[in-house]
Amino acid sequence: YPGQPPILQGLGTPLSWNDAHGGWVAHIWPWLHNPDGMFENFKDALGRHKKLLAVYVVVVFLPALLLAVFGIRAIANERYKLRQRTFDEQRAFLADVKSEVADLIDRRASSLKGLASSPAFLEGDLGAIRGAISAGLQGESLIGEIVIWGSADEMWFPAFQESPPRADSIAVPEGWKALGPELREAETSEFGRGELSKAITRYRRLHGEAHDRRIKAWLLNRIARCEAKQGDRVTAAAIYRSLIETCSDLPTESGRPLELAARFELLDALLADRDLERFFDDSLEAYSRLQDNPWSLAGAPFQFYADMLREKTEAALASAAAAVVPAGYRAAVENRQDLIDKRMTAWRLARTVRTDVLPGLTRDLEGEGRAEGLVLKTAFAFEDHDVVALIARLDRAGAARDGAFLGALLMLGDMKRLFDPLASQPAPPGVALVARSNLTGGIVFGSPGQDPPGARPVLTDVLQGSSLPWRLELYPAGPGGPDIPLYRNLFFWIILALLVILFIGSGLVVRTIVQEASLLKLKSDFIASVSHEFKTPLTAMGAILEHLLGGDVEDPVKTREYVGILQHDSDRLKRLVKNVLDFSKIEDGKRDYRLRPADVARLVEREIRSFEKESGTAGFRIGFRTDDGVSAVPLDEEAIGQALHNILDNAVKFSPGDATIDVEVRKKDDAVEIAVRDKGIGIPENEQKKIFEKFYRGKRAASVSPTGTGLGLALVRHIVHAHHGDVVIQSRPGEGTRVSIILPVRGGQP
Repeated sequence: YPGQPPILQGLGTPLSWNDAHGGWVAHIWPWLHNPDGMFENFKDALGRHKKLLAVYVVVVFLPALLLAVFGIRAIANERYKLRQRTFDEQRAFLADVKSEVADLIDRRASSLKGLASSPAFLEGDLGAIRGAISAGLQGESLIGEIVIWGSADEMWFPAFQESPPRADSIAVPEGWKALGPELREAETSEFGRGELSKAITRYRRLHGEAHDRRIKAWLLNRIARCEAKQGDRVTAAAIYRSLIETCSDLPTESGRPLELAARFELLDALLADRDLERFFDDSLEAYSRLQDNPWSLAGAPFQFYADMLREKTEAALASAAAAVVPAGYRAAVENRQDLIDKRMTAWRLARTVRTDVLPGLTRDLEGEGRAEGLVLKTAFAFEDHDVVALIARLDRAGAARDGAFLGALLMLGDMKRLFDPLASQPAPPGVALVARSNLTGGIVFGSPGQDPPGARPVLTDVLQGSSLPWRLELYPAGPGGPDIPLYRNLFFWIILALLVILFIGSGLVVRTIVQEASLLKLKSDFIASVSHEFKTPLTAMGAILEHLLGGDVEDPVKTREYVGILQHDSDRLKRLVKNVLDFSKIEDGKRDYRLRPADVARLVEREIRSFEKESGTAGFRIGFRTDDGVSAVPLDEEAIGQALHNILDNAVKFSPGDATIDVEVRKKDDAVEIAVRDKGIGIPENEQKKIFEKFYRGKRAASVSPTGTGLGLALVRHIVHAHHGDVVIQSRPGEGTRVSIILPVRGGQP
């Protein structure tokens, strides 16, 4: 119910920090209305709590602040030491990697040197050379492609060539030369006149008369060719299969491997006959034989056959339905083709070393005056790859004069295996190792995801002494860096606890001072309000007494009127004093109630008449209505009358626009309801729960009636609750208010 502006919830009662309407807003409100007076109150409050402030600063604030400063410095020092230790670990890790790589390269160079001086090379035994190289590769995961450069232009890869490449020219058997006239006649029938049957007959007759194995194989090849031309591809395929099985070591008339030529002719026959099932099987077998390379093909010839085989395979796949292609066929072809491509890359690389590296190496060795026991380590870029070449001069009879060299060529794929043994020794936490080429700038080792765009390495070092043109870089990667999370640091929790203590302590001190200042303001407001309440009747009483004592009033009627006014003001003052004293008793818990059964209707009617007489409510009409048979209620008549008087006083005070006030007494189950309804200014919903608080005044109430102590409704609530009853408010702004006192019929011990 309208009272004073919101200041505090009450003298002597702790304030709620979480009360949206009565917390800090209530503390700050007086500053907004009277900042000068509130500032004076704040200074008085500070003066009252000088000792408290001094104790707080000396005992809590300064020690907590010093401990916080030392804790922050300790955290900074600990993190610095951790970073330094982490940096040392990272640097030691890179040093270990460099040492491992250099040692690995040195071991490979030593292995190569041992091969170059082995008896197999001294004796020039090809089989023994291949055996020595195979034995030397055992356990050496990084020896690379082994190549031997001869004195001329020859290059030999013992790993996939049984012998050094042979010259293209071959010795033609004498018996073949003797068949010259008859061969020319058969060739005329085949190529000139297109008489394929006559050509086959002549070739078969010559085949039956021949005794030389090569001549018989060459004639069979011609017979199969003619059979294929005249459409008998089944017979042609059978002849080609016979040549493949029995003549794998023989060349053709032009010096090519007869087996390879027969295999390609067989694939053509199968493809032309749409026998794709056999084509797929035979093409894979052709790939395998080309990989084995028993004919020691090298360079351009090997590439020629590989390209031809790829073309035939692609043609078969293009013409075959997806359901016809065997499962895994495409993957098998791709794997074999990849291996062939790698061998071609090795040949091109060996050719580059022959033309660009060996001439300079020869000059260097001759300049040093000795050729034995030296292994050259050099690195260069080749087709966007890093290459490391380990080259030793062959130590065999005439080798120094012939310029023969033994080399191991390590390409990017080989060098990545350098880090296989290091993978079991992970990098320090929080970083990832990346090896980057100084030649191409590409990543040799490490995932590209470990090198995000724009990221900078935390540490970089160059591989020295290993001949590898790389630099090692450590990049941030994932959690676990040099910084310990703050929540795992003891000093962090100490500082946090100190800050919490400082915050709570400061808040309590400020709250105490602000509350004290607010209480001082409340005290001054309360005294001013009570003084105003006393001043008005006392002034009127003083003026009347002055007239009476001065003999100014001679009319007995006027005299009685003035005495009545004195009586009215005296009763008003007594009621005001009684409210203050009763509230003081309530605060101290000393207010006693004497409950006796009473007629509520008669009590209310009597109190209304007393209120009308005391207040002189000219212009107001108080209506009264009661239900029949209202039960007697055990109550303290004086206390209930006081509560009803306060409610009626507020109804009159805050109903400036309407002079009608209705009071009714109603039966309500096991209770009796006393309801007071006015048509005044009403109460906003957000203030209806607060109007019974001590000294609370609504915003509109203060503007309508500046007088009042703010204790009336607080007394009403306490009195009704002491009777085990309840007070109910129903109100809307501008429509009036209905205040109900509900008292139980049976009552109880207050």
